[in-house]
Amino acid sequence: MSVDYYALLGVPKFCSSQDEIRRAYLAQARFFHPDAGNVSPEIAHQKMQQLNTIYDTLKDPDARRLYDAKLLSPVKAEASPSFSTSPAPPTQPPRHASRAPSRFKQTVVALASIAATLFGCLVLICISSNIGKPSATTVVTAEAINTPVTAQPSFPPASTMKPFPVPDSGEVLYHDQQDRVAPFTIETSGSGYYVVKLKDHISGVDVLCVFIHAGDIVDVDVPLGDFDLFYASGDVWYGLKRLFGDATVCSKSTSLFDFNEIGGYVSGWTVTLYPVCNGNMQTISIDIDEF
Repeated sequence: MSVDYYALLGVPKFCSSQDEIRRAYLAQARFFHPDAGNVSPEIAHQKMQQLNTIYDTLKDPDARRLYDAKLLSPVKAEASPSFSTSPAPPTQPPRHASRAPSRFKQTVVALASIAATLFGCLVLICISSNIGKPSATTVVTAEAINTPVTAQPSFPPASTMKPFPVPDSGEVLYHDQQDRVAPFTIETSGSGYYVVKLKDHISGVDVLCVFIHAGDIVDVDVPLGDFDLFYASGDVWYGLKRLFGDATVCSKSTSLFDFNEIGGYVSGWTVTLYPVCNGNMQTISIDIDEF
């Protein structure tokens, strides 16, 4: 039976909204995150892996649809007639059978024994007549074993990747269901393109992703919260999954970006993705898998 992701999050099964799922996920992620110190590091690591798997499945409409169908399949099977593998009770013979004389049973057993003996003799004769003849099965098996197998690549090589249409500068490629009320300005320079992403500082969940043409200044509204900043750059766009292919350069800011509301005023940030004098943001290089 499939694990019930809805039960683990504590939300209604099948009918929960994306906002309900996200809020339930963040609540548990904040409690079980290793930095919170509420549980041992081993349990925190295992729980965060489980929560991330659950959220990755339920936040994607296609993945959630497949999971719901899988979760429903055992329920349908239980409601439909099924065949039991447990031993069935012995069938009671009809009443007239119990009146048959034992001599008749002995005669039937004797005839069955004679038939089995004759069949065994015929089998021995057939086996003897085939001794010395080549076996076709052996030849076929040998041919099957010697047949070469060609491995197929799982993914196309980089040389065959087709570029995607380039999004407009400032186009939001992804955002969650939170209200976006805080200002965020991104300044770039040089050539090529940037993809800038904000992730929740505690859970690591993607919150917003925006595409920028190098040299542009982009203003975008983001949700309130504490976020980590990631960005990738390159010249040829292959889509959100492959980014800029093998030439992708990924970085992460070591600074925390907190967007909050104090006294009715919403605070925001401006970030420059190029070196400046007396800059106060440090970055580190990361692999594309961490982006």
